[in-house]
Amino acid sequence: MMGKPSQSPFRSIARLLLAALPALLLAFLLGCWQPHSNQVPPPEILGFTVSDERVESGREVELLPVYRHGRGNIKPAPGEAPSGVGVRVTVDTPTTFTLTVTSPDGQEVARPVTVDVKPALLLRSRGLRFARVWVTVTGPWGYREVVQAPCTLRGLQRGAYTLQAGEVEDGGIRKVPWEPVLTAAVDTAVVRTFSYPEPTFTVDLPGCEPIEFLLMPAGTFQMGTEETEGLLALRGPLPRPVHGVTFRAAFYMAKHLTTRDQWWAVSKGGQGEKPANPTFPVDEVSHLDITQRFLPALAPRCPNQAFALPSEAMWEYACRAGTSTRYFFGPDESHLDEYFWRRSATPAPGHPVGSKLPNPWGLHDLSGLGFQWCADASYPDYVGAPTDGSARLVPLRDWDYFIARGGDGINTGGPSAARQEFPAWSRSSLLGFRLVATRPWFSPED
Repeated sequence: MMGKPSQSPFRSIARLLLAALPALLLAFLLGCWQPHSNQVPPPEILGFTVSDERVESGREVELLPVYRHGRGNIKPAPGEAPSGVGVRVTVDTPTTFTLTVTSPDGQEVARPVTVDVKPALLLRSRGLRFARVWVTVTGPWGYREVVQAPCTLRGLQRGAYTLQAGEVEDGGIRKVPWEPVLTAAVDTAVVRTFSYPEPTFTVDLPGCEPIEFLLMPAGTFQMGTEETEGLLALRGPLPRPVHGVTFRAAFYMAKHLTTRDQWWAVSKGGQGEKPANPTFPVDEVSHLDITQRFLPALAPRCPNQAFALPSEAMWEYACRAGTSTRYFFGPDESHLDEYFWRRSATPAPGHPVGSKLPNPWGLHDLSGLGFQWCADASYPDYVGAPTDGSARLVPLRDWDYFIARGGDGINTGGPSAARQEFPAWSRSSLLGFRLVATRPWFSPED
């Protein structure tokens, strides 16, 4: 009799697995299942963009965040003003800001971001309507480039740069930059502007003709003379030794001597009776009258300008107008009566300003209608005199004597180098003045 065949071990294992499968499946499902969440994932800041890529130091730009997961707005740091979804900031140097994004459910994430102003040099011009100016730029490691402004030079090495611009023809008018040479310490982004002011401007006054100013260009000249003819007789300070003077910046000088009318309008506010012969040069005014009375009253009428008496160097530089002869019109007096009044030639007690021909730079009556006060205290010669065109303001003596230039039509024929001195308190029919203005002037359209 035969017995039952024995079961295969594999069948037993398979039977056990089938029996355990439901339990394993249930355990798997229970392990993988988690409750559903309605929370929004926290926002993630990926970076930022800058709304304006112009590299100007001190320029205000808007930072805009780039982020994902949720929606939100920029939360500016203290002191920063929000603008839309960004934040407006002013950048002078590489600056780090904290940008915080807030999601609708209140989650916040913050990240520091840095705005780096790259080394760059932005060249601009002001006062030009039609022309572009050529600028020579030199810098470290032999850098040299000639460019037309306005433009931006990028990728520069950090260091000191020298910028030199020339004169231009703008609408048929020759214009010279107020400062032909500028410097720039390029570390981040630097802006430099060459200013081409108007060749003339006027200051309006009540009830009389305005004061008209003409632009005297920057430049160099030889001040003084070694001649003695006609100068020693004045018994004034000597115009020697001859020395070089350089004006690095232009300045304005009044086209005419200050008139009686203009003195009345400024010093008296145009009140009271107008003076006789209103277009004659004002006289009987002391140095103190001008500096302590007239100039303070004039300043509010043009607050962006600086008015003064000319330095002695300014006066001679403007009088010579690029010439080096005894007179600006030549070496002798053959044409003197065309440019200056001489009292010996007429008995009239004065004349209106502007009745004679001007010098090459457009200035009238540089001699003949009286001496003209300057800002300088009197010194016997030019030993130790400034070479930058500034005035010597510290009196040499205990009493204040100041320089006057030009001439009264009797004592001198008006050599460009002639000097005279008078006490600061002196009032005389021989003494008048003209003004200078030492800041740029731009037309309202600029």
